[in-house]
Amino acid sequence: MRYNPNPLFESDRLRSSLAAARADNFYYPPEWDPKKGSLNKFQGQHPLRERARKIDQGILIIRFEMPFNVWCGGCNSMIAKDCVAERGKLADPFYRLEHQEEDLRKKKEAEPLLVRLQRVSHSRHADDYSLNRSLRARLRNQKRKVAEEEEVSRRMGLGIRLLPPSQEDAASAAGIIFASKFERNRRDKRAAIKANSIFPESSGSASGSRRLELESKRRKIKATAASALLAGRIKPLSWQQKAGFVKP
Repeated sequence: MRYNPNPLFESDRLRSSLAAARADNFYYPPEWDPKKGSLNKFQGQHPLRERARKIDQGILIIRFEMPFNVWCGGCNSMIAKDCVAERGKLADPFYRLEHQEEDLRKKKEAEPLLVRLQRVSHSRHADDYSLNRSLRARLRNQKRKVAEEEEVSRRMGLGIRLLPPSQEDAASAAGIIFASKFERNRRDKRAAIKANSIFPESSGSASGSRRLELESKRRKIKATAASALLAGRIKPLSWQQKAGFVKP
C-alpha cells in the first residue's frame, strides 16, 4: 500500500470531486435503478438544482458575474467586481398576457402559410411508392452513365472520368493552334533560304529586271518543291529532276 503523507487533503480532494460530479449530474448513487426514472426524479430535485428552488413561486434564479463594481437598487449594497450575484426572474402577468396576445396574432397571420406548406408537403410525399420508384430509376440511369464514362476513360487509358461532350468544349478545342503550323513555316523559310542564290545580281535594264522576275519565280517554285519534299508529302517527278529543280 502506498503511503499518503496527508490523508486529510486526499479526503478533501475526493469530496470535492464527488461534489463536482454531483453538480454536473454525472454521479449515480449505488441505490439508483433505471426503473425508477431519471436521476433528478429519483433524487426529487429539479434539473436546474439550486437555481430552481423558488420555481414554485414563478422565480428562476439567474447567476452572473459583475464586470465592475455596482450598487444594488434593492438593498442599496455594493456588489464588487468578479463576484457572483443572483437575480430572481419573476414572471410578470402583464408581460405574459401581452406576449400571449402577440403570439396569438402571429399564429393567425402564419396559419394560411402553414396550411399551404402542409398541403404541398402532403402532395409531394403522399405516394411514397411512386417517389421511391422514380428515385431508383434515376439512380439506375446515373449508374449506367457512370459505367459508360468509366469505360470510355479505360479505353483512353485515363484514370479519371471525363465530362460529357458539349458545344463549348468543341468550340474551344477548334480554336487551339498546335505547333505543327510553326514547324511547317520554319521548314518553308529554311527551304526558301537554301533555294536563294548567295551572289548578288545587277539589274541595269529591262531585260535584267525580266530575268530577275523569272529567277524569283523559279526560286519560289524550288522553295515550294523543297518544302514539300522535307514534309514528305510528294515524290519528285522525272521532269523536275531533268529541269534541275530537285536532285535525283
